[in-house]
Amino acid sequence: ANIHLDLLNQFVFRGIPVIVLDQPVTAPYLYNVLCDNFSGGKQLTEHLISLGHQKISFFAISNLDMIPSVAERLGGYLKAMKDAELPVIPELIVHHTCMDDTDSLKNRLLELHNAGATGIICENDGVAQALIEVSASLGLSVPQDISICGFSDDFDHITSIYQNEELMAEHVGEIFYREISGLRTENRRILVPAELHAKDSTGVCLQHTVQEKQ
Repeated sequence: ANIHLDLLNQFVFRGIPVIVLDQPVTAPYLYNVLCDNFSGGKQLTEHLISLGHQKISFFAISNLDMIPSVAERLGGYLKAMKDAELPVIPELIVHHTCMDDTDSLKNRLLELHNAGATGIICENDGVAQALIEVSASLGLSVPQDISICGFSDDFDHITSIYQNEELMAEHVGEIFYREISGLRTENRRILVPAELHAKDSTGVCLQHTVQEKQ
């Protein structure tokens, strides 16, 4: 994401502390408070793998070059797949796609299903909910036919990552307090732990179960 570093620098030059929330930044002089997106993506992938899923898709509407937090979630997905010695299939990684066009979303999901994907990790819960709705229109049941995860824990029925915004806010308050009090803060990048919340949108991979019985 474009954080307009040139504008933020104007505050820094005036001695005003700048805190960037929820997006990784490379400028070492800015405070950065964010969820551990890499760990979150890894946890979701490991969750699906533990349920017997092997062909797992990563689905994002964002341009990964522009949204580093989503790129970090993809990194966690790739690490979990590598650790489990499962192949990463390029056709199952979707990014920079349009979500406004329902037909395009249907076609994307159908392509993934036909390619054998039994689990999908979405960049956030909004994307996950859209795919769940599209699944129903295609006659696919969640999670019986396909398991779908999100990221942000906005829905009661979607397996997701809780980002703990309350803890982020506490860190922001502490940073401001220390700055106002003239206290030195060594750690300018604070990672808030990602917490997996497993819900009804993910289940045992029935396709894998049938293969085992055979």
